[in-house]
Amino acid sequence: MYTRAFISLLAALLLAIATLTVAGVLLAFMSEGYSHFILALVALTAVVGVGLNVLLGLSGQVSLGHVGFYAIGAYTAAILTVNGVSFWIAFPVAGLITGIVGALLALPALRASGPYLAMITIAFAFIVQHATIESQSSQYSWAMRKNSPWATAGCRATRRLIE
Repeated sequence: MYTRAFISLLAALLLAIATLTVAGVLLAFMSEGYSHFILALVALTAVVGVGLNVLLGLSGQVSLGHVGFYAIGAYTAAILTVNGVSFWIAFPVAGLITGIVGALLALPALRASGPYLAMITIAFAFIVQHATIESQSSQYSWAMRKNSPWATAGCRATRRLIE
């Protein structure tokens, strides 16, 4: 079965992961402002990296649409945070919305593999990019006509994401 050395190595690895996770959570609770921004970037980049590792490293499939999911999550978190929602609520809500979009994209992509999966995912990334650009211009024009604080906050969040 498994050797004693392997089990002790696995236990040490799990202990190191748990320790780093607790340290990251404590750091997030004790920091404010810019530190939350950096922690969110690190967390999102880690999620993207792990997702690419699972898809490309373990299954050999090529996905070019991870940036679309990244943009959906970042845009959602930015809009919620700018509108006064706490970071601790906005972050999981953004992940939930991104997960729902991912599940909807997975329905047609489940049967695709190889270059077809790459085409589906890159098309998704292009659609998200186009939708973000178009929604920014339409929100901006609507906000200017109606002087809506929610829409102008969305425009500010979009500009921060793009710039």
